[in-house]
Amino acid sequence: MTTTSDGTLNAHQDAQLAVLIRKWLEGEDQSVPVGRWWDIVVSRSGVPGNLVLQHMDTMQPGGCGPFIADPEGDTLFWLVPPGTIKSWMNEHGLCFAGGTKATLPPVDKRRPPGPYWLRPLDGSRLVDPDLLHRALIAMTPTAPPSREGTQLKGPELPPHNTHHGVVA
Repeated sequence: MTTTSDGTLNAHQDAQLAVLIRKWLEGEDQSVPVGRWWDIVVSRSGVPGNLVLQHMDTMQPGGCGPFIADPEGDTLFWLVPPGTIKSWMNEHGLCFAGGTKATLPPVDKRRPPGPYWLRPLDGSRLVDPDLLHRALIAMTPTAPPSREGTQLKGPELPPHNTHHGVVA
């Protein structure tokens, strides 16, 4: 699946995503295929993550796109356009794509415990991967989380679908 030139989803993806969001509105976690509507970049939270967020809110038109905070794993999960993994080369964030599913919190979950939306889904807008790439480098966050720490309620994120500074 591809996005439009401005990073939004195409009409078919919008329709599929609308069905998913309706289910989320029922208040349950949803298991979704990574790489279908978005890839996921995982980075550390804390002070470096807050600096990246502030930078993204300033640089991305309309503010930062959707991402999830997991306070237990000390990680942030940024939803970027599908296909981002093909060009993702950043030692401060791991990128995950097809071949796995992630269990995401309900769209209205905005607080811990557990993973929650720090910036919720807002239509079809996603995090701009180029801006995120630059923000992660500029804000010099700590090393990326290990693969073991990149789970949203237990999905296996296979190493062959991961990019972070070294071609896997």
